Amino acid sequence: MSKGKGLLTAAGILTLIATFLLSWFTFNFGTIHGVNGIGGIKNVIGIFTGGTRYYSKYLNLPSWAIYIIAIIIIWLVASGFLQILGRNKPKIGIIGSIIPFIIGLIIMLNAFGFPFLGYFIRVFHVFGDGVPLIEGLIPLHITLTGRTEEIGTYFLLLGGLLGLIGGKVSKPEY
Repeated sequence: MSKGKGLLTAAGILTLIATFLLSWFTFNFGTIHGVNGIGGIKNVIGIFTGGTRYYSKYLNLPSWAIYIIAIIIIWLVASGFLQILGRNKPKIGIIGSIIPFIIGLIIMLNAFGFPFLGYFIRVFHVFGDGVPLIEGLIPLHITLTGRTEEIGTYFLLLGGLLGLIGGKVSKPEY
């Protein structure tokens, strides 16, 4: 196995764990809500079944922007699988690594207090969900002492970064 294939496989596994098993950060909106991929899946279904007006009003964005957010959520859900498929076609691995890297980077920049992300981080409330899939187990909330982000953010960022590097150094097979 080449280095690129190994990196893309590791990236896919990290991204899938971050998307489906871990929370990225929490926000307080009446009650504590964890931001994670499972919440995104639940809310994207709501967007396509008539919830566009709610999210438009809640986030103060036009309807077309809500659909772009929904496409990003779908892309993120598929990204771990795309990274693993990228073992044979590195361009697919790179495409699958872009969104996890960007989302992880935005969350990290917000956690370190970059003020230009103050309003933009509200968009991630679309990933929030107050109802866990399995109570106390999925999504898993592993907080870092004194930090706003959770361990899932690091998995997401690392998965995206490894996927970008692995896609770049990997040689396609024909």
